[in-house]
Amino acid sequence: MCEPLADPVDVEYLKLYIVMGMDTMAMGNFPFPSDYLTGDGSMLPAWPVRVACAKFEGVDLSDAEEVLEGVREATAVFYNASGERTCHQLPADHQYDGIWDYQWYLNPTACT
Repeated sequence: MCEPLADPVDVEYLKLYIVMGMDTMAMGNFPFPSDYLTGDGSMLPAWPVRVACAKFEGVDLSDAEEVLEGVREATAVFYNASGERTCHQLPADHQYDGIWDYQWYLNPTACT
């Protein structure tokens, strides 16, 4: 993360951030590279979900730090498709729900 999580609500938003990234990759899990869902011209790899899942190869699932590193790397397949980011930043708008914003509304109090 670019900044430490401030409170338990941030942890909930981090979970949603991860889910949104994985969900978006699943919707764009094409057998060819695509910028259809990135919004910034950067290309997702072919089969991005497979690429994300491969980030867990060799991870000791009993080691929380290794698991979190795997989650970071898997999430970066979508959120850092350009390879230019050095960290993940939670959206400042806690009602943000990625590119599916028009289909979903998150009640901010639902995460408390």
